[in-house]
Parts: sequence; structure tokens; C-alpha cells
Amino acid sequence: MFNGIGVRNRRNLHSDSYQKKKQWLSQEFDNGYVFRRLDERAKVFIEYGPAEKAWVPVTAPNYLMLGCFWVSGKDKKQGHGKALLHEAIKAAEDQGKDGLVTVVGTRKFHFMSDTRWLLKQGFDTCEKTSSGFSLLAMRFNESADIPVFNDSVKHGRCPEQQGLVAYYTNRCPYSEYHVRESLVATAKKRNLPLTIIKLGTNKGTSTGCTDTGYDFQSLSIWQIHHNRCERLSG
Repeated sequence: MFNGIGVRNRRNLHSDSYQKKKQWLSQEFDNGYVFRRLDERAKVFIEYGPAEKAWVPVTAPNYLMLGCFWVSGKDKKQGHGKALLHEAIKAAEDQGKDGLVTVVGTRKFHFMSDTRWLLKQGFDTCEKTSSGFSLLAMRFNESADIPVFNDSVKHGRCPEQQGLVAYYTNRCPYSEYHVRESLVATAKKRNLPLTIIKLGTNKGTSTGCTDTGYDFQSLSIWQIHHNRCERLSG
């Protein structure tokens, strides 16, 4: 069921990352995580699960957290995104949830859900971070708690104080390669000390010290320096 997940068949550089993503998914299915695809041959899929078990530093009791939500290339503008979102909405309603919640770039970030599109579908902005991320929610119950980023997101501090510190998980199929290869090469090129910490459970992301707690499905490489995330360019 995993071929075509966005982890599909790009074996070369990212093959190890794809396998680790599959393993991550297999473990998370036991926590109520769902991977739903519309087309067996295309990257048209959505992931979601209970916000309480999400690998994201967010407090959103009784919400479903959207994970990777992707419609690519020729499959865009055919209503697939709305169909996938409606499946997630129905799942949340069937489970008696108070709504959907997700994290996006305040401005469009590469390999993240389209912020403006989600706002047009009925999501509202709950919070924004100074590092450029927004917490969005679609609330079914107006008396329910409004989702919030955890304090770790707001202060951005961590125990490691020297050089670059990269936290990552296998939630994104690109992270293993780009942390272990691209980021290492970038740090070496700039003669910057680098510490890599792989989070093995979602507890690390809920209390973690990165601004987001995980890579937000992005291919961008983020520098944690002086307790803030700055994009490395060049």
C-alpha cells in the first residue's frame, strides 16, 4: 500500500529514506494514523491521525492532525485535494472530533500544504511563529479548545548550544538523506560544527526544542543557531 506515497520508486538517492518512512508509517498505524490515496499511480494522498499522538509540538485535544497532504503535477486542479480533505473531515466527524488541525508555512513553504488553499477551505489561523510557521484549524465545535503551539515552539531553546543542531524524524521520506547527506555537506563546506539528533518517539517532538519539532515535510535545510532557525542558502 506504500508504493506511490510520495515515497514511491525514486530509489537512487532517497531509497533508504523511503524505506524508513514505510517503517514509520507501519508503526504509526497502531496509533490511529491514516494514509489515504485516491490514485494508485499518482502522488495524490493525505495523512492524518489523532493530534494527541502527532509528531508535532502542538496541543490540540480531540482534533485530527493533518500530516502530508499532496497533489502533484498533472493531477492538480481536478478536485482531488478537496476530495481528500473531505475524507479527513468525514473521518473527524465520524470519530466525534472537534475539528482538524495542521501546521503550514505562513508563506508557502516548499513541500508543505498550500496555506492559502486551506484558508479558503475553511481553516482559520490559530497562531504564528516568528520563524514563519502557522497553526491552522478547522473547528466543528466552537466551544472546543483552540489549538496552540507548545511553549518549546515559542522560545526555541534547546540544551545543545554549540554550532548547528538538527533534529529530525522519518515522518518525511526525504529527511534521512537530506539531514545525513545534504546538511552534513553544507556544514562541512562552511566549517560549522554539527550535531544530529534523531527523534525516535513523538514525545521528543511534543517537548522538543526546534521551532517545529520536526521537518514539516520540507526539503529545506534549517539552521538552529543561537536558538533560532534560519534557512541555509547556497
